[in-house]
Formats: sequence, C-alpha cells, structure tokens
Amino acid sequence: AGWYSLISLHGGGSPAAIIRSGSTLTYTFDIRADPALVLASQMSTDLVTWSPATESGLTDGVGAPAGFVRKILTVTAGTAPRVFVRLVVHD
Repeated sequence: AGWYSLISLHGGGSPAAIIRSGSTLTYTFDIRADPALVLASQMSTDLVTWSPATESGLTDGVGAPAGFVRKILTVTAGTAPRVFVRLVVHD
C-alpha cells in the first residue's frame, strides 16, 4: 500500500471542500485518476476505534482537472454528539 495525495498543492487538483448540513457531511475532493486506487470511508466517535461508514456514499463529481477525478463523499452522522470521518485510500 502507498500514500496518495487527495489534492495537489502544485497546480493539480482543486482544494477539498467540506460542507455540513444538519447531521450530513459532504466532502468534495480531487484525486489522481488511477483505476487501481480503492477508497473507503470510516467513522469514529473517539479517534481510537474506526469502523466502515455504513451511512455514507461515494459518488463521482464533475470539473476535475486533467489527470484527476472528482469524488463526493456524503456521510450521515446520525445522533452521535461528534463524529470523525477518515478516507482510506489504497491500491
């Protein structure tokens, strides 16, 4: 497994955008166009224990620059007082 940059600070992808509406978090980001990459979202309430974000969806967006694809991650936090979300990228 390797580390991959979700955004490029040197003229590649666009900066990531996070929008919260009620208990729903939407995270839009550009990632290098590589069909070998697998993305999975995880949630935690304590930053120690992580589990798959079952109330989430990962869709394709539009407008990414050449060599990148735009992804939109939508996560519903439910009734937890706080939720942490991480995106795991591997090949």
